[in-house]
Amino acid sequence: MGEKTIVLEVQNLNVQDATLHAVSAAHRYRLGTVAAKSRGTFQIPWESQAALRVEIDLLADGSATTNAVSASPGDRFQLVVQPDLQLSYLQG
Repeated sequence: MGEKTIVLEVQNLNVQDATLHAVSAAHRYRLGTVAAKSRGTFQIPWESQAALRVEIDLLADGSATTNAVSASPGDRFQLVVQPDLQLSYLQG
């Protein structure tokens, strides 16, 4: 794991695949897709302290954006994609 990254561990409890984007005030990174009812881990380039949000897109069920958390290089976060997409959350 590099010094200029953060780690996002994802647990997708939804019955659909979730496509994820990490969003800060200055950047938007496409992370990839986590299959339904599975887990995934992503490293995100991150150079300074900034607010992190994750956009979650489901093919047939819409999209949602998580709460914001303060992120600094080296931090590790967990994202839980809930069956009710609007209840999904990000925590550090």
